[in-house]
Amino acid sequence: MIIGVLTIVALVAGVIGLVQISNAVRGGYAIEYAEVISAEDYAALVRAVVTTTGSDEVFGISIDHVEAAASDTAVPDVTTSVVTAPTTSHPFGASWEWREGALVLLAALTSDDTPAGDGSFPLGDIAPEELNLIDRRIRDAMPYGVTEATLTVQKHGDGPVIRVHARNRGTDDKVDARATSEGRIIDGTVCIATGHHRGGGVTFSCHAVK
Repeated sequence: MIIGVLTIVALVAGVIGLVQISNAVRGGYAIEYAEVISAEDYAALVRAVVTTTGSDEVFGISIDHVEAAASDTAVPDVTTSVVTAPTTSHPFGASWEWREGALVLLAALTSDDTPAGDGSFPLGDIAPEELNLIDRRIRDAMPYGVTEATLTVQKHGDGPVIRVHARNRGTDDKVDARATSEGRIIDGTVCIATGHHRGGGVTFSCHAVK
């Protein structure tokens, strides 16, 4: 009888331990960043675009945060890119990467390229504080954080639209939402994984981002 009780206690303790380990692993994948981009870095980016192209008109900007490869830290790799509108030097526009405080030309667009969105918008009209607020608001829908997140800004309709797409590779949770530059959520869905099955199948519970 005593042996039976001890066995049950050991099993319960083991289950609790597994749950604790599972929760630790699920939360352990998340990267950490307070801001998608600082106000100072955004201002420097706008200045660099104007200095380089003569205008702050862009087709879009993209900021990627991805879990650093071969790293046990929560600090992500960050890639910021921008597609500038047509100028004298680049009559169809150009794509650039923002590296260590400088614009690096990736490619000049051609007549065969069709930039995403409904045209260009002034990069300087976007407030970095609003980008950070929307990014945080959408990422907060992920209960265990994210391992990669992409924020893009493109013109749709009459003005720029901010989109945040993020996922957690440890849990398979994902979120994809769009908002106006004033912070109003246009649409979006967060899907939390509720089951992982043999063969790689995953079931989700999804609801709208508010």
